[in-house]
Amino acid sequence: MKISLLQQMYKDVLVGLPLAKESRYYASLLNLCIEQSPGGDESCNWMHLPSTNGGIRSHQDADMADAVVPTTEDISNSFTNMNSSFSPREVMLLQLTLIKMVVVKAECQEIEFNTRQKYCEIFVLLLKEAKIDSNLICLLGSYDQLLSHMASKSLASLVYFQLKEENTLNVTWLNFSLKTLSGFPPNTQVAECLWTLTTIIKDILTDKVVPKAGILQKLLAPLDAVLEGFYNSILFHRFDSHHYSSPYSEAAKSLISFVDLLEALLASRIELQLPLRCQRVLFLKVSYVLNLISSSIHYLIKRKLIMLLKKCVLYKSREGVKSGSLFLQTPSLYEDMLTLSNAVLQVVNLTWFNQIPLGEKTSYFGGCEALPEEDTQGGSDQTVLRALSLVVLKALEFKFQNSATEAEIKGDFQSSMSQLLIFWRSHLKSLPQSHPVVHHCEWLSLIFIEQDDDMWEAAKALLLIYLKFDRFQHDAAANLIQKEEETWNFLTHAGGYNPHCIFLFFLEKIAFDSTVLLDFLISSETCFLEYLVRLALSSEPVDEHRCKGKKTSMAHILKTLNSWFWWENIWMPINCTWADFVDRDGLVFPKPQQLYATIPYAFVLLFIRFFSERYVAIPLAKALGIKNVRRVKPQPNPVLESYFRECSKHPSQSEIQGLAKKCNCTVRLVEKWFRRRRNLEIPTVLRKFQEAFWRFSFYLTSSIVGFIFLYDKPWFYDIWQTWVGYPFQTVLPSQYWYYMMEIGFYWSLLFTLGIDNRRKDFLAHVVHHLAAIGLMSGSWCGNYVRVGTLVMFVHDTADFWLEAAKMFNYAHWEKTCNMLFIIFSIAFFITRIILFPFWILRATLYLPTYYSTTPVIAYFFFNGQLLILQGLHLYWGSLIFKILKRFIFLKDLKDDRSDEEEEDSVTDNEEESIKNVSKNGCGSSKHLLNSSHH
Repeated sequence: MKISLLQQMYKDVLVGLPLAKESRYYASLLNLCIEQSPGGDESCNWMHLPSTNGGIRSHQDADMADAVVPTTEDISNSFTNMNSSFSPREVMLLQLTLIKMVVVKAECQEIEFNTRQKYCEIFVLLLKEAKIDSNLICLLGSYDQLLSHMASKSLASLVYFQLKEENTLNVTWLNFSLKTLSGFPPNTQVAECLWTLTTIIKDILTDKVVPKAGILQKLLAPLDAVLEGFYNSILFHRFDSHHYSSPYSEAAKSLISFVDLLEALLASRIELQLPLRCQRVLFLKVSYVLNLISSSIHYLIKRKLIMLLKKCVLYKSREGVKSGSLFLQTPSLYEDMLTLSNAVLQVVNLTWFNQIPLGEKTSYFGGCEALPEEDTQGGSDQTVLRALSLVVLKALEFKFQNSATEAEIKGDFQSSMSQLLIFWRSHLKSLPQSHPVVHHCEWLSLIFIEQDDDMWEAAKALLLIYLKFDRFQHDAAANLIQKEEETWNFLTHAGGYNPHCIFLFFLEKIAFDSTVLLDFLISSETCFLEYLVRLALSSEPVDEHRCKGKKTSMAHILKTLNSWFWWENIWMPINCTWADFVDRDGLVFPKPQQLYATIPYAFVLLFIRFFSERYVAIPLAKALGIKNVRRVKPQPNPVLESYFRECSKHPSQSEIQGLAKKCNCTVRLVEKWFRRRRNLEIPTVLRKFQEAFWRFSFYLTSSIVGFIFLYDKPWFYDIWQTWVGYPFQTVLPSQYWYYMMEIGFYWSLLFTLGIDNRRKDFLAHVVHHLAAIGLMSGSWCGNYVRVGTLVMFVHDTADFWLEAAKMFNYAHWEKTCNMLFIIFSIAFFITRIILFPFWILRATLYLPTYYSTTPVIAYFFFNGQLLILQGLHLYWGSLIFKILKRFIFLKDLKDDRSDEEEEDSVTDNEEESIKNVSKNGCGSSKHLLNSSHH
């Protein structure tokens, strides 16, 4: 049966298998069973396949004269006897599908050359002997829309394949197109003809291999004049709107197809600039389209035309293709855009907007009608509303960018913008979620908030218009009086194009989503933070009354950012607000502004530190036998100093030899110079003792005070009590001072990081201090005070033992140092490795789920920082374990984090020699290594 033969061929072509039989055999299978009626009316009748005997045969099949080919009678018989489940229509649809598939496979480079060559032979037979193009054209007029559509697709594939492979345009199709388009409106196959042409143009634009410009020129050149005439005919001369009131009428179908063709021509215009009138006719005669939009045609056609105009003003050809770059380089497109902009603005000034109803029925899944019992609220088509607005704004932008004087554009702009604002207001009133709008600069955010690409284009257009006016104002700044400048500021708001005001309203619209807001603020593409800083430093005033009190000052920006930071959903449990944290009924709550006091407290602690280190730590160090050793400075030597700073502080032996030759001194003297220079960067033992004494004093005091504050509190013994009554837990005075003292202390450590002893874990200390400040400040704001006091106490109880061990280590009281360090190690592992994760973290990670099923953002924020602290505990625990291991097995107790001072001794002769080093030749450190090999 023929259907089984076609199915087998379909399977072979799909997987790319070579076709086993002769080309004529497959051409016979694909030959369509249709012919024109004797009257020549191009109607299609079902009949058997015509005989190919006596037809013209191609030279590829000249050597196949004796091949076994199925005759018409054979195929007719199989056609008659085929299963009743397969109708002739289904057979023909499979044939059309195969024709399209074979064209695609013939162009695919992954298919073997011989197979592709055979596909080409089949098409030659189909075109020259079976006249497949004529059959497909006849099939375009079928009442079966699926057959007509598939025939159009197959015909377009054949025409494009022939155009690309043979560089010739199919004459049959060309004559059909010329006759159909020039014969409008009597000819009824216009839509089908336009479908085919549109498909061919799209295939050319999407093809990545062929030279597109040459093929497109060959395709459109013969049709150029006919297409322009058809444009005039269908849109103007023979236009009758009552024929287009239904989208299902033949006239409406032709018009919709023509809009699709115009869109394809626009894409070709932007991507491939050719000297053809059919590509420019939309721009030059856009008034026809504008008049059509305001007529009584069906809303679907209006919508397609409006979206087409939007693509014109955006210079956007199609999805996924960068457009607009060609625009700046093409004078003809520049002139056409100016013509289009003038036509649009002229129509808008004639109240064109009022003739466009946007309150049409909404589309639904499964149809366009709502169920009778549904309570539907009508509203404007927001997509079309955005498109219309964007067309006007881009037209204004283009015209004003090409106007030389303010007088040319001021009147047009005010008139157009007033019409646009009235249009916006009339259609936004119908939205159920809209609120009364007072300020004109808010319209942009309301209209375009759902489509970021359109919002970007609209905002850019208004910004360029604003800059154009602003440039005029600056040019005339010397002649402006204060009243005129205020009038200018007023007009920017009245016209709805003040960029600062638009920006603030935009931020207001997205403030509800903290993640989106954060993305905008930190993105390097938006540069929002840079803009905020520049806006804050700008002295430009903003109309207070027109902006509803929104002043673009640093105070307002900080207030806006402050409101986002203190959003209740971040800090508060569900159904709680900051208003609930007002002191009442004997309850005292922590207040974020109280944290400002920690900065002055930090400076007070710094003063106490300076006093205690100078008047307590130094005498105590002398009593313990620690001397204030004066460091010997190395003699000035530019060569060695340059190498020390730029190359290495620990040169190798070969590098030291090179340096010695360069400086004309001994190797031992160079080594001594580097030892002395390195020692200058290591704090003295007395300086280390002073810092350890200060930390010991604070940690010991904090531990004692913390125990006094906590020993009688129920949550000190029962961890569940930390969440009882949360968040309405009163803050005790002892908790307030405990917090202020601890936060102030860590601020003071941050302020002195640059002058304190720099150890190998310097970065870990920076992270620890920042995490501690953030954790304590955040827990204070969220009233996690009970847990916070426990965290601080657990940390302080181990730290003072370590500082005491350091003090006695600096004094060389080894036994006392060893004993204190062992006590510290035990305290550290108990508090930081056991109590903190299994007591504190359990209370913060697990227990809150019993009091709230919806944890807030602060839950993850605080626990994240606590986990960071636990990671630091593990890091420091590993260092302590290494020290203990060395102490137990090697009897050596040394802090791996600190640098040891190197022994410094030098003879009198070397001291005299070093003074003369600087008198020798001084070269650059770049060449020292080379000199060591001389």
